[in-house]
Amino acid sequence: MLPTSIISGTYYCQEIKNYQKTELSGNIYAVSSGKVETTSEVEDSKMQKKLLNWLDENMASRGYTSDRQLCLAADLATSALSKTRTGVQPLGWKACAKIADAMGVSRQLIFELADLIDEQEEWDAEVAHIMNELLTLDAKDQAEIAALIRFKKQQQEK
Repeated sequence: MLPTSIISGTYYCQEIKNYQKTELSGNIYAVSSGKVETTSEVEDSKMQKKLLNWLDENMASRGYTSDRQLCLAADLATSALSKTRTGVQPLGWKACAKIADAMGVSRQLIFELADLIDEQEEWDAEVAHIMNELLTLDAKDQAEIAALIRFKKQQQEK
């Protein structure tokens, strides 16, 4: 059974039995309801379920009637939440920070709901400040800081 088309980055097959597992190109795919997803897509989709449920429960009280409205207010692509809801692409740090700002809640809360940080993890105020500052930098500066962090970590391991 081979994919017959690619729609929005996910594979669909002509005939698929529910919950069948198959292997294509060396990657394991989970199949349900005719949609074939890589196991990482399935995990990412489940991983951010807490965030999506929280948004469903809280968007209206903050004046948003649709994912599209929230995405526009957060300066995100209007498809960002749709891609997360369908398991195509999880939300990253920047997107979660923008959603937190648009929803008027702490970034820490959204990071926790998106499973970007552990709920049990001690959230130090200085670390939160540094993360917020990092998110305001352009991509080149963020990459430079990430490279410096990796370099420092390698130096400590020696």
